[in-house]
Amino acid sequence: MSDASNGFYAVPAALVFRAWSRGEAGQPIARRILLKNDTAAALVYRLDVPESSAFRLACNPVAEDGMGMVEAGGGVSLEVQLVCDEIDASKQPEVHAELRVRTSRGVLHVPLVALSSSTEPKAGAPKERRSGPTGGERWPDALQLEEARRRAAEAPAEKPSLVGQAMQSLHVTAAAVSEREELAFYAELM
Repeated sequence: MSDASNGFYAVPAALVFRAWSRGEAGQPIARRILLKNDTAAALVYRLDVPESSAFRLACNPVAEDGMGMVEAGGGVSLEVQLVCDEIDASKQPEVHAELRVRTSRGVLHVPLVALSSSTEPKAGAPKERRSGPTGGERWPDALQLEEARRRAAEAPAEKPSLVGQAMQSLHVTAAAVSEREELAFYAELM
């Protein structure tokens, strides 16, 4: 169970890819995660992509400016893929990384674990954790972010920013799933 004490949490609280080496070679294995905001205000966030090349974000609702927003009482779906070709199962039976979601309130650390042939991590079940806010970051409120994006959309097209170029080079794309697919996915989690 996630620690939802501050109203922002992940469902599920960790992504574990179990016994992945038994799957089809060459095909990434996808899992979805929901970032849930149970507070009364919209929340602006930034995502740090997993540090291991074995994991990648395939559905990422973060704009070119590197920020995303979760409406009050809403959620945002992300798709994390395990790229099996990036792991030598004989040398790395377990691969650990984390997806970091930074907000003005702090950082949500969501564990990502790939188990080549086992079903349980040696260190036990991974748990979501939190840390304090990172220093020096500027956090617009949701209205400021929407206004800045509206102005940017009305401006003439320019070369993507460095953040935008980096996001494109990481194969990060916008989520493209139907509402019915999303609801079916979350129904499976319940």
